[in-house]
Amino acid sequence: MTKKRFILALALLATQPAFAGIHADGPLIQSSEEDALYKAAYEMAILQQGDANFSDELLASMSSQIYIAYSEIPEFAELEEASPGFLDALVTAVMPVIVKQTTDSYPALYDNLAKFYAKNLELEDIENATRFFATDSYRVIRESTENNLDMSSILSGVAEDPDGNISSEDLEKLVENSVAQSVGGWDKQVRTDLLKFAFTPTGRKMTSLREQRNQIEADWANESTPEEDRELEEIIENIILKFAEAE
Repeated sequence: MTKKRFILALALLATQPAFAGIHADGPLIQSSEEDALYKAAYEMAILQQGDANFSDELLASMSSQIYIAYSEIPEFAELEEASPGFLDALVTAVMPVIVKQTTDSYPALYDNLAKFYAKNLELEDIENATRFFATDSYRVIRESTENNLDMSSILSGVAEDPDGNISSEDLEKLVENSVAQSVGGWDKQVRTDLLKFAFTPTGRKMTSLREQRNQIEADWANESTPEEDRELEEIIENIILKFAEAE
């Protein structure tokens, strides 16, 4: 399970409960008007996605879920049984690398989303959405859904098939489950603000793009370079050798 963005990227992508992208085809920037639209869309994407600052709660939750996923790999389970502490050492070693690789990749996600939104929304829609994403209510929505993520089933699947990819359907289910767990904690103001935006013309457009957006996010989360994969593989191999030699 070495895909660099699978764990934290998928977690953060799941904190977008009301809204959804595909890669734009061909060059987008052709005029000053299109350039301004792209810049506005880029700023909106940053607000919507967040700046990849991972909360302690999210990191702790993801570490725990990664631990469980690793424990389901027979070879890792055997090493843990023979040398208690192996899984803790493995998760501790890979998490900083996953965080860095994910953080470094965020500009590419912003760019893809900005191109998509600039091709599918008017400037007025982008400005309306930007205002909503800047509200305290949206911050509450992001944080609560982030803290209620349960990726155990997805991570277990990746443990069985390390080369498997995230699907847009995986992302959709993760969103739905997280929102279902979070909505009870939203106060009246948060619910009202979300509903008001969701039923505006802009909100309806954003919702109509959700399936496409899920795909662009899944594609991004599945991307990694050979160098990045190898970096994680070497860390895993070193931890395995260290504990295997200690037996």
